Amino acid sequence: MTGEADMVRIDGGTVRMGSEDFYPEEGPVIERQVDSFLMARHAVTNRQFAEFVEATGYTTVAERPLAPADFPGVDPEMLQPGSLVFTPTRGPVDLRDWRQWWRWEPGASWRHPHGPGSGVDGLEDHPVVQVAFEDASAYAAWAGMRLPSEAEWEWAARGGLLGATYAWGEEPNDGTRANSWQGDFPYRNTGAKGWKGTSPVGSFPPNGYGLYDMTGNTWEWTGDYWSARHRVTTCQCSPGESGRAAGTGSGERRPQRVLKGGSHLCAPEYCLRYRPAARSPETEDSATTHLGFRLARDLSLGSGVLGSPAGERPGRNARRGRASSRGGEIGADDSRSERCIVTWKRATASSLDRRIVWPGRAQRRYWTWHASPESPPPRSPRSFAVPTG
Repeated sequence: MTGEADMVRIDGGTVRMGSEDFYPEEGPVIERQVDSFLMARHAVTNRQFAEFVEATGYTTVAERPLAPADFPGVDPEMLQPGSLVFTPTRGPVDLRDWRQWWRWEPGASWRHPHGPGSGVDGLEDHPVVQVAFEDASAYAAWAGMRLPSEAEWEWAARGGLLGATYAWGEEPNDGTRANSWQGDFPYRNTGAKGWKGTSPVGSFPPNGYGLYDMTGNTWEWTGDYWSARHRVTTCQCSPGESGRAAGTGSGERRPQRVLKGGSHLCAPEYCLRYRPAARSPETEDSATTHLGFRLARDLSLGSGVLGSPAGERPGRNARRGRASSRGGEIGADDSRSERCIVTWKRATASSLDRRIVWPGRAQRRYWTWHASPESPPPRSPRSFAVPTG
């Protein structure tokens, strides 16, 4: 389990989130106030996640069977549990079509990241992957912690280097600073420090706050809902950048969360996102071979199950609000209180025996095609907004 010894205190301050120099979704640059909090020194590992599964009997989203009744007209062969797996191409390809290097793999899960025949033996200290948002939130509740907000994550990733392009400064990654793609994407990778894929946590230098792999190795879930641009607001005590699920444009709510950090698949010619300001959307039921998570914890609420579930917790400025121990409304006591009230629910957990009542299964959909509108969606039983690298 992720414990107190794995956490680093991050003193609060004003973070300038985003960048105007790279990708549109990173702008505009905005300021957010972050209170002091604890951040995990590294991402949750296969060893730690296995302890959670052993203790609770939890089944991840990628491992759950799919009911044919939920998908009328879909080939039953496509309804097997599984997930997305990265597969290098044989040579150069059109980088506008990510389906050339991503495939739906029945049987892929955190236990078998690349499908049947693969496993995590010998990878105990690598970050766990193939975990959906629900899985990360369940582990966080079990550990008495939560997922970090996007603002917290970016503040921590910068390690005190405010305004720097990378977590280590301005120099490009030469393969020794972070685990990112070395070579020609998506077919030739010589490996950062020899690692072609994930690397053990702590294999690369920490940032100024002593945190490992804040950029590169794996993308990481945050608790915030996705918005296509940073939202400029005068209220800084909302539960996330958008505070609500992103819609599809047709009235249907298709929740997406913010991912941060980039991964071992990020390459300068395709996805220069191993930077603190970089961000990417992902649907909550997605799981891939380059997506993991790390935990955070409030300082002001003490130990145990802290605050509300990740992504639905109140703003952490303790001077502006009060948290009910049973959940409910968080109200600000200044003139902005009407704009700053948020509603949230506590994780359903027993503090006596740590058994957790997990939320219901997420609704399943076909893939939603994001990269090339003229292309038909691939036939897959889950909806994905695949991170770019």
